[in-house]
Parts: sequence; C-alpha cells; structure tokens
Amino acid sequence: MDVLAEVFAALAVMAVFAGLSAARAARSRRMPDELARLSGSAARRAAEEREIEEAARERRAGRLPFPFGWLERRARQSGVRADPRTIFALAAGAAVGLFLTGWSVTGIWWLGALAAAGGLAAPAAWINHLAGRRAQQVVAQLEELCRQLGQAMRAGMTLQLALEDVAREMPAPLGDDIRQVVRSFRVAGMPLREAIGELDRAAPLPEMALLTSAMRIHIETGANLPDILDGLIRTLHERREMRSVARAATAQGRLEMNILLGMPFFLLLVFRLIAPGYVRPLFGTPAGLLVFFAGSAWELAGWWFMRALMRVDPAA
Repeated sequence: MDVLAEVFAALAVMAVFAGLSAARAARSRRMPDELARLSGSAARRAAEEREIEEAARERRAGRLPFPFGWLERRARQSGVRADPRTIFALAAGAAVGLFLTGWSVTGIWWLGALAAAGGLAAPAAWINHLAGRRAQQVVAQLEELCRQLGQAMRAGMTLQLALEDVAREMPAPLGDDIRQVVRSFRVAGMPLREAIGELDRAAPLPEMALLTSAMRIHIETGANLPDILDGLIRTLHERREMRSVARAATAQGRLEMNILLGMPFFLLLVFRLIAPGYVRPLFGTPAGLLVFFAGSAWELAGWWFMRALMRVDPAA
C-alpha cells in the first residue's frame, strides 16, 4: 500500500508540473493574438509568426519524450488542438481523483486502482477514437482532393499553386491538412517535397501514402501528375467499394463480439444483485481475485484478437 500511495503521489506531482507547463505554453501562444489587435501589419506579422511556431512545434513532435511525443502525434491525427502536457495532466489528475474516490467509497484499494487505470487510459483511448473517425473522413475526401488537384493542374497550375487553390476550397478535416502543407512551404519556407510529408504525419494511411508518393514522383521526375491522379481515383473508388462489402459481411460478427464481451460482466452484475453470496468469494478471497483478473484479461485479449480479424477500415 505504501508503494501504491507513492505512485499516485508521483502522478499528482507530475500532473501539477505538466499543467503549469501547459498553461505557460498556452500563454505564450496567446501573445500573437494580443499583438494582432494592435494594427493590421502587426496582425499579419503575428499570424505568420504563430504559423511558423506551430510548424516547428509539429516537426519537433517526433523528438519529444514518451508519452508526450505520442500524445502530440495522435492529438494532431485526431484533430484535437491540445498540448500533450495538458492531456497528460488531465489523465494523471483523473487517475489520482478516481483512485481516491474509489478507495474512499468502497474501502477496497484495488477497486480504486482499477478506477485510476481507467482514468489514466481514458484520454488516450478517446484521442485514438477521434483519430480513427477522422482518418475515415480523410479517406472519404481523398477522391475529391485528387479530382480537384487534377483539374487545377490541367488548367495550367503548378502543383504548388494547385495545392494553394485546393486549400481554399477543401473542407475539414482534409482541408486543414492541405492548409498546413501550404503554410509549411509558403510561410515556414520548407521545400515542397518535405512539406508534402505533413500529409503523411497528419493522416498515416495507405491511401494517403499513395497520394504523397505520386506528388513526390511528379516533383522529382516531372511525371504527368493528373494522369496518375486519375488512376489513383479509380484505385480509391475500388478500395472504398471493397471496404463497404467487407464491413457489411462482418457486421454480424462485430455484434456477436460485443455481446460476448459484455455478457460475463452483465451476468456477474445480475448474480451480484439477486444472489450476493455466490459472488462474494470472487471478490473476497485471493483465489477469487485471481480468477476475476485472469478471466477479465482473457476477455480483453479475445476481444482484441477478434477485432483485429474483422478490421476492414484503415483506422478502425
């Protein structure tokens, strides 16, 4: 118990320091907004400085220590504009609060520890969920992006001008990624070949890798990008149709998987309500706790394995 208390005390201290650091970073990011209210030229300069700072911060994300680098990448891929230190502070604070609440309410320390583990993992799980949903939206917009780029380049625009033109019209979330690419080569001064890599970092998907590879081939060799994009549109359409068929074929399996996952815990709750004596040894003895945790671990492992077998979406 002393070791457990020290762990949660350390989490609380880390949450405080991470929160203070995030607040300081947020204050520094608000400075350009305050300067922008002074004059029109100051507003333009402040906006450009902020865009350069954001581009540099995103390039440094891969060099941040774990878990901040991972949180930064996943937050960007999910569309959440939050500092990783803020996310970690929320997770650590939730873990400490849920541990103290669960322990004080139930009087059982391991229930408090379970609640704390859930609180610690909840922000990351939510960000992963948002990243998966955003990835599906990006895949759905890729065909339209390829079509608009091809039309703009056939009208005589270069790839750089075509990206700027598409950035003004493309809605979120893919439009946000294109605008980040434009900011990278227009404001931050990155070469176009490197700026295109922002798309891969924002949406690490096989379909996006095909598009960025086609752009790099055009930049390096001068290949006919509109014709390549026409073939890519056909490929994306075929992949979307195959994915729809696969999801329809696995819909029943996913439903059965969720039912099988929740059934043991539902029955445990029912027996706890109608016959508490049958359930008491499960939580009141070391052997019962071992069986409970081992069974829960096997349940989660089976759910993960079945989910991997029926995975048909790029970010499911």
